[in-house]
Amino acid sequence: MARFGIGQSVRRTEDARLLLGRGRFVDDIALPRMAHAAVLRSPHAHADILSIDTADARAAPGVLILATAETIAADGLDFIPATYKPPGLAFNEAPMPILARGRVRHVGEPV
Repeated sequence: MARFGIGQSVRRTEDARLLLGRGRFVDDIALPRMAHAAVLRSPHAHADILSIDTADARAAPGVLILATAETIAADGLDFIPATYKPPGLAFNEAPMPILARGRVRHVGEPV
């Protein structure tokens, strides 16, 4: 009989370490000089961005960089590029902004 086949159970190999608390996850990794990022997300489904007050965030201890749509646009990083374009097919790339600029279009959109 075949080792694995349709309808047969597949023995799980990861259960023991997870059940014993020995799982290792990305959040468990700590590297020297490692920094963390936080993204402010819109609580509104559709709204104009009138202003973003960054003073408190800039003054917070440990803040290395504070990026807004304007600062990343100045660095030429305002849109996420399409990483895959199907060969032989017409492909219209819709620009996807990294951070909302001027208007948010859905709850949770990064600002």
